[in-house]
Amino acid sequence: QYSVAFHIGLSRAVQNLPTTAKLKFDVVYLNLGNAYDTSTGIFTCPMDGVYVFHWTILTIKGKYFYTDFKVNGKVVGRSHPNAVNQNRAASSSVVYQMKKNDKAWIEPHHTGQYAHPEWSFFSGYRLYA
Repeated sequence: QYSVAFHIGLSRAVQNLPTTAKLKFDVVYLNLGNAYDTSTGIFTCPMDGVYVFHWTILTIKGKYFYTDFKVNGKVVGRSHPNAVNQNRAASSSVVYQMKKNDKAWIEPHHTGQYAHPEWSFFSGYRLYA
């Protein structure tokens, strides 16, 4: 059985990322199947199946970083870290039926003000065929 799983982080803070720009996680902890491309921020589905995705974004006091999780350009999940008075993290998960060559990524819902590098991660894996 072919394994697909990834866990990626950020090497630096991401600030003022415009809407529709992909959030490029670039620190690879795991990338079985090499389906996540750190240069583009895109997960390309290598085989049909049900996939689970999870992401966490921490933003600092006075900032926000709302995110959309998209598959082939369609929003299928969101998170909303808004740090009014103190640092805040938000996590979201999506379980989604994907086809080979489908593309998935995270992008800001509004301009992404600040994503903390030590507390922001993106993970995914194939649950079953």
